[in-house]
Order: sequence, then C-alpha cells, then structure tokens
Amino acid sequence: LGKAKLLRTGLNALYQAIHPVHGIAWTDGKQVILTSLHLRNGEPKFGDSSVVGQFEHVHGLYWGPCPPDAPALLAVQHKKHITVWQLCFNATERNKLLVSQICDISEPFPVLPQGCVWHPKKEILAVLTTRDASVLHSVHLNNSRIKADIKGSGLIHCACWTKEGNRLVVGVGSALHSYIWDDAQKTLNACSFCPIFDVGGYICAVEATLHFQVAVTTELPLDKICGLNAGVAFEVPSSVETESFPSQSSLCGEEEYSMDGGKKSLDSEQPLSVVTSPVDLTHILSSKQGADSSPLLHLRPKDYLTGSGQDSSHLILVTFERKVTSTKKVSIPGILVPDIMAFDPKTQTVSVASNTCNVILVYSLTSSSLPNIQQIQLEKNEKPKGLCFLTNKLLLILVGRQKFTDPAFLPSSRSDKYMIRLMIKELIFEMGPSTPASVN
Repeated sequence: LGKAKLLRTGLNALYQAIHPVHGIAWTDGKQVILTSLHLRNGEPKFGDSSVVGQFEHVHGLYWGPCPPDAPALLAVQHKKHITVWQLCFNATERNKLLVSQICDISEPFPVLPQGCVWHPKKEILAVLTTRDASVLHSVHLNNSRIKADIKGSGLIHCACWTKEGNRLVVGVGSALHSYIWDDAQKTLNACSFCPIFDVGGYICAVEATLHFQVAVTTELPLDKICGLNAGVAFEVPSSVETESFPSQSSLCGEEEYSMDGGKKSLDSEQPLSVVTSPVDLTHILSSKQGADSSPLLHLRPKDYLTGSGQDSSHLILVTFERKVTSTKKVSIPGILVPDIMAFDPKTQTVSVASNTCNVILVYSLTSSSLPNIQQIQLEKNEKPKGLCFLTNKLLLILVGRQKFTDPAFLPSSRSDKYMIRLMIKELIFEMGPSTPASVN
C-alpha cells in the first residue's frame, strides 16, 4: 500500500474496516482511501484504490452497520474529534461516489486508538477517550450523546458491544464495566448483577464473541517484566546446583521485549515507551561438543507457545448470563501487550497480536482449555497493525515495516512511519489441542 504514519500502539486498523460494497477503508495518516475487495469462490480479489478524503490527521476508519439499500456510514477518527460520512453512488452515474459529512463529534481528550465502536446492528456509535465513554444514539444528531457513568479513577482503554448489541462492555484499568443499552428509552445503565468485574490484569483489548460473551486480553504487568529472570526463558538442568547458578541480572530471554506504556502516556498526554535491546549472552553459550567438566550451563529455551502462564499476558473469556459471570483464562506467552484481537464466529477462533511484536497467535474457543492452534511469524522489523477474518479460513493482516530504530532513544510521538502492506494467511484447523502449533 505504500508509506503511512500510524499510531504505534493500541491500533487495529482492520477493525470494522471492510464494507461489502466499498471494500477496505484504510489511511496513510492523512488520506482516506478505499480499496475494492471481492470474494470469488472464497478467494479474495483486490481491485483499484481511490482517495475519498484528506485531513490533517486520520487515526482510524470504521464502517457502520450495513443494512441493504442504505447509504454506507464511515466514521473517521482524528486526534480529538470524529467525523461521520455518508457514502453512496450517484443514481444516474453508477461509478460516481457521493460523499457527504453528517456528523462531527468533538472531545476534550484524545480519542483512544480504537475509540470508535459501532453498534452491530444500528447506527449507534460508542466513542471512547481515556476519561469518558459515551454513546451517540443517532449519528444524524450531534447532540444525541449519552455518557456512561464510569466509577473509579482508572483509565479507559477499550470497549465493545456484545453480539446482540444490548450491552456495552468498557475496559477500565483491570476491570470490565458493563452497561445495558435500552434502545427504546435511549438509556445506558450499569448492569444490575455485575456492573464491574475485575479480570486481574491491565486490559489491552476486548472483543465480542458469542451471545453474552466477550474475549479480553491483559498485558504482562510491569513488575513481572522487571522480575523476568532465567527461569522464564530457560529450562535449567536439575543437576545444576543453586550455588552455581548465575545472578538474575546476568540472564535474559531470547526474545526482544518491547513494552507499551500506553496507560501512562494517555494519562499525562505524553508518549512513553520502554524498549529494551537484546542482552549479550555469549558468556553463557553452551556447546554440545564440550566436555562434561565444562563450567558452561546447558540451557534449553522453554516452549515459546505453551509457557508456564506465571509470567505472561492472558486471554480471558468473560460471560455475562443469567446473573452469573464466568471466565476462562489462558496465557499468551511471548506477547507482552496483546492490543489487537479478531474473532471468527463460524470457527470460534480468536487471533491475538500486538503492535509491538512480530508474532500472531490463533486460539480455539471450542475447547475449555483454549488451545493455541497456530502461530504466524512476521519478519523481525515488521509489526501487525491490523487483523480481521475475511472468511473462516482466511486472516487478513495489515503489516507495517519499520526502519531500524535505536532502542536507546525513546519514540517522540504517539505515531510512527511504516511501509504497509496487506497479507492473507490461511488458517489450519486439523490440529488437536495437544498438538504443537505450526509456524506459518
């Protein structure tokens, strides 16, 4: 697709980005671009691209619900406001697209990276900042907003509507705040049986799955990152005596960790990121051909996919049903800040990724153990900037390639420059829960 300036963290540029008629809506940071996309016998076919708008800043694009024979609605997210546009073809000139603005929503604080959430069935838009969550019950009326009563002092990070659209679930700090939407009365009230549910970790993303269920990802806490030691990344032979084990500070995992300080930067409205470079491990390199008397430790890396779950981020399923809130939980090893999620209802699979990591993991929700069934590895300097399911077997990925950046210098803005491209990966479902996931 070319060069683009995109948000560094918290972004899923393919969330609500595909329209059955107008195709994929994407941005280079200033322009609103539509690229035609059609499925022919299950195979995606990309067509021409056209620029339909240009602004000073574009952080996100979101298609509204798509009733037949109705004009399409596209929400354009800017820094501190959102504009909603109506798109339809000219009645006399079929190839001529008519674009008109119908709404402008201003906010006192920056809109969150995934701060526009359309209702699954109606022209209702939820808008999120770090401090407020509000529902615009008619995008044709600027003054039709209803604010959610957020209890506590935590920062809002994300939200989603449940599948049927009668519940808005907002991620605030480490808790899910649940609100019931009454469409007849146009009211948003806290859930009577579970208004606040703590999931035990700082929430990165939330996605509706089936019925009254949502999937939640939580990040690896900062104190866990600081406490990572050799036991996290390596399996140490049982024969090694404690006295001979190096200090914690001398060992580090093989992975290049990158941490999103989003919750702090949003609070202070200043970007904050901590990036650590790989540690030199040459002083502990082991040699299989060395003599038994060698003082070197023979360390074997732990399984990247399964992990112990003690020091990792998590994928959690939360179900709100009949006055009971239940959960399932599985670790997400290798991804510190899983801020991208996509769900396919037909196969009941969730893909999880991070704007700061080049690995995408796919989990099956059909088993109670939530097994990881596939791993997709991008190049080292590539990051996923968006995920969505094209079909039940095809995952569409917006990939951003960065130039090399010196980890000694902190990023100076919320955005970064990328070379972006669209990539399609076929998912494999033949594997059982106990089978190791393949690398695609």
